Amino acid sequence: MSLSIPKWILEVLGLNGSSAHLMDPRCHQQVDGEVNISYLVDRRKVCGNVVKNNGTHVTYSNIVFVYPSGLSEASLSIPSSFPFSCVFPLDDITSLDAAIGFQPPCDA
Repeated sequence: MSLSIPKWILEVLGLNGSSAHLMDPRCHQQVDGEVNISYLVDRRKVCGNVVKNNGTHVTYSNIVFVYPSGLSEASLSIPSSFPFSCVFPLDDITSLDAAIGFQPPCDA
């Protein structure tokens, strides 16, 4: 999954898009595009993801934290937080995070 935020929004808010991370600060994979910054989110329960399944849909929730622009790494500041969720119908999920092995039928 990926979350894309237009760069102009971050600039208007005075935020440094490259400083962003998810709930787990070690999770900060991002792609700096021409118009957007996209943050890559693993679907598994890593990076602080909260996964809920209601039987028909699965919801992945997390928070992106972005720090103000113009600060040195040594300065302490409170980041802006942006909660987000992605909802997928269970019947549409076609990929797994594991390989599927073929097991030939057994002779009875």
